[in-house]
Amino acid sequence: MIKLVSHPEWCRRVDCGSTAAHRSATIRVSGPGDLLGIDAMLMQLDVPSAPRLVRLEVTDDGATTTYLMPEDQARSLHRALGDLVAS
Repeated sequence: MIKLVSHPEWCRRVDCGSTAAHRSATIRVSGPGDLLGIDAMLMQLDVPSAPRLVRLEVTDDGATTTYLMPEDQARSLHRALGDLVAS
């Protein structure tokens, strides 16, 4: 049995031991009629000092691609997209 590091506050506390990772609830970023399906969640490997990651699952025409990025890169992407859309 794997001993778990304490759960982060955002962890769903589901399957952490079997996946060796903490995961937040999934947030659906897309809606009906959108070109792409996008789901996002926070994720962190269950090891001390592991960085928090953002996991994006992008579905296009039935094929899903998963992207993982560090939290700071996700924040940079958030700002860049906000600037791009506002221009």
